[in-house]
Amino acid sequence: MNCTTQAKRTVLLRTTFDGRPAPGGVFDKPSCHFLKKCKKENAGRHPRQDALGGIDESVVEQLRRLDCVAIWLELADGSRYRCPFEVFLANSFAVAWKDARFSDRRLYLASHHWEEA
Repeated sequence: MNCTTQAKRTVLLRTTFDGRPAPGGVFDKPSCHFLKKCKKENAGRHPRQDALGGIDESVVEQLRRLDCVAIWLELADGSRYRCPFEVFLANSFAVAWKDARFSDRRLYLASHHWEEA
């Protein structure tokens, strides 16, 4: 899919949390950018490493199919970060949390790869 040929609209990407459908983020077709907004204080941050993301693996697979160009992450405190999707794919690491609420592995990227926006 070529992003420049898509109709001007956004797509809500879905995931699962605690056994129920949940929003995974919004993909903007014209720009091919993905935005994940975190509402809870610790969401989007790895609890023990200096890394950001927490994006479900199934969402990342959807982004591959959509030809994503960049990921934007907005934390609960309002801070925003951006990274090229290719950088995220090449350098992220997956965590399979031992928490039944998370059915999917979550991907994180070291903080030095993110640009504050």
